[in-house]
Parts: sequence; structure tokens; C-alpha cells
Amino acid sequence: MTYYDTDKTYIQYIDDVLSGKEVEGWFVRKACERAKSWFYRDDIELRYEEVDKKIRLVQKIKQKKGLQAGHNLILLPFQQFIFMNIFGWYYVNTDKRVVKNALLMMARQTGKSYIAAAIALAIALDPSLPSPSVDYLANSAKQAAIAFGHCKDQSSSLDPKGKIFSRFRSEIRIPATGASINILSADDSKLDGRASYFVMDELHEMKDWKLWEVMASGQGSLKNPLSIGISTTGWHASSEYPLYNMWEQARNIFNNNTIDDSWFYMIFQLDDEDDWKDPTVWKKAIPTLGIAVDEDYINRRIQEAINNPLKQVEIKTKNLNLWCQSETTWITQEAIKAVTEKFDFDIFDPEEEYSIVGVDIAERSDLCVVTTLVDHNDKLYLKAFPFICETTLKQSKNKDMYNLWIKQGYLILVQAESIDIDWVIKYITDINTKMPIGLIAYDPYHAQQLAAKCTKEGLPMKAVKQGLASFGEPTSELEQRILAKQVVIDDNPIIRWCFSNVLIKEDENANRKPVKSASNNKIDIVIGFIQTIKLWMELNGIDSSNIEVVNL
Repeated sequence: MTYYDTDKTYIQYIDDVLSGKEVEGWFVRKACERAKSWFYRDDIELRYEEVDKKIRLVQKIKQKKGLQAGHNLILLPFQQFIFMNIFGWYYVNTDKRVVKNALLMMARQTGKSYIAAAIALAIALDPSLPSPSVDYLANSAKQAAIAFGHCKDQSSSLDPKGKIFSRFRSEIRIPATGASINILSADDSKLDGRASYFVMDELHEMKDWKLWEVMASGQGSLKNPLSIGISTTGWHASSEYPLYNMWEQARNIFNNNTIDDSWFYMIFQLDDEDDWKDPTVWKKAIPTLGIAVDEDYINRRIQEAINNPLKQVEIKTKNLNLWCQSETTWITQEAIKAVTEKFDFDIFDPEEEYSIVGVDIAERSDLCVVTTLVDHNDKLYLKAFPFICETTLKQSKNKDMYNLWIKQGYLILVQAESIDIDWVIKYITDINTKMPIGLIAYDPYHAQQLAAKCTKEGLPMKAVKQGLASFGEPTSELEQRILAKQVVIDDNPIIRWCFSNVLIKEDENANRKPVKSASNNKIDIVIGFIQTIKLWMELNGIDSSNIEVVNL
């Protein structure tokens, strides 16, 4: 066990977070819970002198830019907490540090790159390390230049006469010890995994693990290697992307589903139940709000996002550190929720009204969907019946989410290795007994066998191609009717998930259609809705340009 010294700022921060005095999000609370539990372990200990030494060093740095220009860098409590976890924990009776990897996530302009540069400097100046080489990697040459500017300013502040550091175009050396800090961009030809320690900036831009693994390959012989990733969130909210994968791993560790002491996570983010428009929760994502980040600036940015949905993804990801599924928002979740309500076929009159059905029999790796549209009381009522077979479920990267939806009754599990066409036909026939079907849309390239069998059963089939020319008008129709609140969408989280995954592809004739933002991000329900809307437009001679859009 380690003595819990509440006189230390970084220890007091733990208590302030856990008591609610310091308002933080779930990830930060869990990081503090985890840190406090480590004080009761017998196999590790916190070495206060190592933490304090690093903090004293970086607090000698005089800042040159921002709201605190001209003042010495004073590490805030949460920043001292980061230093404590990265540099302070050791295995008992050894000189081996516990933490080997760290992920720091917070909103833009919160000083994360500046602190990461200070960490790199602290490593380079550590006399206990044999000629440490620190690579600071940024996604682009421009970001690398910013990072180098931080390191250069900090080293100049500590050594204005150049007696300790030798500064070059993209490298800072300490000749007396052989230590160095190298600033590189991700596409630099010098990336060879030679560094003992590395800091990687803007991880959300990484499409795979190759770069991280190249850098980690140079750490095999080290007793205390350190790899640090820093980033805001992004729109790659899928497990195939490294940053989101790290974020999921943090969630698993904090939920006690996984044990890995070598990783430290400090993720500043709003909680699921938080309203992103509420100023009282912004500090959860922006820990330096009112200190390094101007509150009026954030207020203006949030108002921009409220007024202009096209700006929401950029502002949510960069200014509030929220995950978004797509780089650009097609239709916001707020707009979808505004037209969402639970309904069943019994609200319709089967003697006077009919349904239009869309069928998306997807590949083995995808969801399958039957969608319905009913024109009722001057609104289009859209409902979806998604299903998945056992084999697909077991192999899917989304299986945890799918299993939850199956348990909740939103996703139908078909007890078979694949989706049988006869099963789909029976399901459509069952719908027909509840709500007469006027027409069924199908993709002629993937459902010809289904169409043939349905026709034999007397079901009215109509081929709907899924190209840009065919989908252009119904895509606009769906969008405009949602914004005008002229649709009702059944209350199903899978529907909202599919909408959040949509990117819009556009051709030179301004024809548009939805495409997936990532391979695991399904949009089958949206495709099904557009199929039914296309047939409804043909049956009713609808011109989508006549719809009046109401701005939310």
C-alpha cells in the first residue's frame, strides 16, 4: 500500500472528482477510481518524488502564447494527475514503471499538444534514462511544425542561452547526454521505429495500426518504454480505427471487463445523458474552459452548430470531443428524434390505406431489412423490421450492440446459418395480413430470386435500382420531409443508428444517395426507406421541390 497524501494537488484532484466537487465525465471519474484503488495494492507503489520532480521541471517553463502568455506554466490539477499516472507508479522493489502507454483525449485548444510537448521534454531531461530518444509525431507537416514550436519555446524558456539544448530545424538535442526530441510528420521517410519513447498527435486521423506498430517496434529492449497518444474524437466511430478501438478498450478496462495496468486513459467527454447544448456540461470535455479556452468562444461555436446542422459534426468532435459517425451530418439526430414516435399498424385503416414495402436482402455480413411506408393523415409513416442470422451475428464486429438490440426486441434473430428467402417471403406475407401491401421495392441486382418467388405468391413487385440517378429524388424527398416534420419514424434505435452512419455521395448532376461512413456502420434501413419513398413518389406524381423545409 502507498500513503495517500492529500496535501498533493494531484491526490486532492482524485478526491474532488470522486466527491463531485470537480464535475467530470464518466471516463475521468473511472480514471480517478482506478488510480485510488491502486494505492491499496501491494505489488505497486506511487513514488511521489518522481512525480514532483517532473512537475517542478515543467513548471519552470514560461508560456509565450494564449491567455496565460508571459506566465510560468502552472500545471492544473488534472494535468498533475496525468503526470502522476504516467511517471509515478512503479512495481515494488523494482525500477520498472507500471504505465507504458497513455491515451489523452480532450477538446481542441485545451493545451493537450502543449502538455504532450512538456512530457517529451521531461523524458529527454530525465538523468536516469540512457540517452532517451523521443519522437513527437503529428499527422501532417503543418501539425508537426506546431508541435516543434511548442518544444522549441519550452526548451528556450528553460535554457535561453543554449547551454543545454541544441535546436535544429526538426530536432532538439542535449549533447551532454545524447538525448533528443525529433519532430516528425506521419508520412516522414524517417519513420523506422528507432525511438525509445514517442508521442503521437491527432490519433483520429489514423486509419490503421501500422504507424503505431512501427513506432512501438523500437521499444523492445527498454525497461520503461512510453507511448502516448493524444487526440480529439473524430467521425471514425468504428472499432476498425485505432483511436476508437483505444477508446473502447478504455471503456472495457473501466468496466472491469479487461485488465491492463500498462495503459493509462484520461478522456474528457460528455456523458451520454448530457445535452451538448447545456453550458454546465461543457467543462467535462474542455477541462481548461475559462483558463486556456474562452467561454464566449465556445458559446458562439455551440450556437453556430445549433443554427447550422452542417457544422455540427466539426463542432461536436473538435470543440466538445463527441464521437460522430460521419464527417458531415446528413440529417442530425435531433431532427430524427423530432419525428420519432412509437406506432403499430393498428393506427391505420386497412380498408382505405395500404403500405409500400422495401426489401433489402443484404450480403452474408450485413443486416437484412424489411421497411414499410404508409401515407396517413398527410404524413409518411416509416417502420423497419431488421433481422440477422446466427452466423452473421457471431462473426460481426457489432455483435455486442446487436445482442443488446435482440434482447430489447428491436432486432430479429433468425435461427439459421443464412437468411432463407422463403422466411423473408413469409414475413412479408404476415405484414400483408396486417396492412395490405400495394407495392414491394427490391434491388434487381441482389434480389431477383426473391422477386420471382414473391411474384408467384401474388405479391406486387417493382425493381428499384440503387444508383445515383434512381436514388437522387427520393433521397432529397426523405431529407426534406424529415426537416419539414412530414414523416413519422418508428421508435427504434437501429433506425437512428443507420441514419447516423450515412454519408452523402453526389454526382455532377447533383444526384445524391446515402453511402456508409465505414464498413461496420450499416445504413440498410435508410436504403429501404428510400426505396419505398421512390415508389410512393411514382404512384403519387410527387415533385420533391414542392416540400417546404422547416429549419430546426
